[in-house]
Amino acid sequence: MAAVPVWVSLITAVLGGGLVSGSITFILETKRSEKNLLRTKLEELHTAFDRSSRNLTIIHELLSQYARGESDLQGFLSGSTSYVDKFSEPTTERVSALCAIYFPELTICHKSFTRARERFTELMNDRARLMSRPEGFESSVEDSYEFLKEMDEAMRKAIYRCAANINLAWTSRLLKKTRFLGK
Repeated sequence: MAAVPVWVSLITAVLGGGLVSGSITFILETKRSEKNLLRTKLEELHTAFDRSSRNLTIIHELLSQYARGESDLQGFLSGSTSYVDKFSEPTTERVSALCAIYFPELTICHKSFTRARERFTELMNDRARLMSRPEGFESSVEDSYEFLKEMDEAMRKAIYRCAANINLAWTSRLLKKTRFLGK
């Protein structure tokens, strides 16, 4: 049996160690980049959702004032126009897209919020009901808004769970990798 020169073993060990080290560094860097991307998209999702939610809150306040008789129809319509324009910004589409692409676990919760928002905005779009302000109109505005706020809170909790899951997944993957390397 022929003896392997020491320098061949040394070169093999150095190259093998460098290859393993480089692979581990690449994997960890890739996972870190993935985590940062998800965090950035989740922050963008939260910001877009928050903007949409704040606009609905302002519209609710204007509609409630009108329903209680504290403002007239023209005041409500002119006051809400600027917020309806902001509401129609692509924020809701952006939230839907971010949920579908990056956070599919939020899609059902967001659809529930969207249904609650549509139910609330139906009250604003029903001109005949707005003009006549029938008995019970104020309570239907409040009930609809309460449902919307419940769905808003559920969506926010789901977003926060996603953030916790991103951190938890990153930590658990890192621990699995280091355990694997230690064996």
